[in-house]
Amino acid sequence: MKCTAPLLIFLLLPLGCDSSTPPTQQATIPDQLEGNTATEVPQKTSDFLEPMYAPVLVIMQNEKGSGTTTKFSPRSHSPGTSVTHAATSTSGDPRGPAKVSWSYTGTDPKGDHYQFEKEFLENNPGQKKLTKEIIYTGENQIVFEDQYQRINICPAPEKKE
Repeated sequence: MKCTAPLLIFLLLPLGCDSSTPPTQQATIPDQLEGNTATEVPQKTSDFLEPMYAPVLVIMQNEKGSGTTTKFSPRSHSPGTSVTHAATSTSGDPRGPAKVSWSYTGTDPKGDHYQFEKEFLENNPGQKKLTKEIIYTGENQIVFEDQYQRINICPAPEKKE
């Protein structure tokens, strides 16, 4: 019987080695997942960087000097969503009132990106929608300008305390 106990231990020893093999294989799976996660996370966060310049003003002025000013912050409350702002101006433009809409589309090292659209509300076949993408760098910047109206984006004044 003394020989059977060491023999039994000797026979069980390889079984113990077999049971330790699967954890080694499982350990390689998380390493692969960590590699995938590390490459995916920077892509997701780079899409949703905070704007460099916020809040901002969009000013719509007609040729007489009057107009509309809108203060807004391009920050979104929900990642992955886009917020579109709009204002309507009734300038002395013979094409009629114009609706201007804009949305913040992202930030990169060059600045904050905005997509602007200007469309006239009157149904004239010759009118078209104007679209312009700008990179805002914190300075007063003209978006659209003609003889009847100027639309620009500029920094909002700081709050007084």
